[in-house]
Amino acid sequence: MPQMERNLDLESVDSDTLFGIEALKHQSIGQKIIFYGCLLGGILANTAMPRFLHTPGAVNVLTFTALLAIGITAGCNYTQDMSYGKYVFCMLFGKKKVLPYKSPEDLRHPERRQKKTEKQQDEKSQKKMAASALLMILALIAMLSGIYIWQEKKEAEGIHHEIREENL
Repeated sequence: MPQMERNLDLESVDSDTLFGIEALKHQSIGQKIIFYGCLLGGILANTAMPRFLHTPGAVNVLTFTALLAIGITAGCNYTQDMSYGKYVFCMLFGKKKVLPYKSPEDLRHPERRQKKTEKQQDEKSQKKMAASALLMILALIAMLSGIYIWQEKKEAEGIHHEIREENL
């Protein structure tokens, strides 16, 4: 197996990331205190409450889950500038902005964009022409069938005639 060349740029390595967890990147000191404090508080509550307070297991699990949720919401980052709590708040209550996007490639090459629109128009016109040709063929078949049926009917009327004989 060929060995891969590994170049590591030490400036791009985020020392805050623990075990490659993306949510722990770019944390402030306050976020670290909240996250690790809630995590340790949840673990301690989960181990100490049943031993000293004799609480049921469901209460222990709910306490641990609530503390962990608070720690993740306030202490972990969704992006470099936004924690999970802020992200959820923006997702639920933030104003929605629709940002029009034009790819730089299309902006740099207007002739490519023009060719693309011409190609789309050509495809549409070809579809229209194929549909009209199909309609004309169907109309021609219907007309020829009608003429053939009419001709057969006329021939059938012409063959059947009555002969009257008069008695003398």
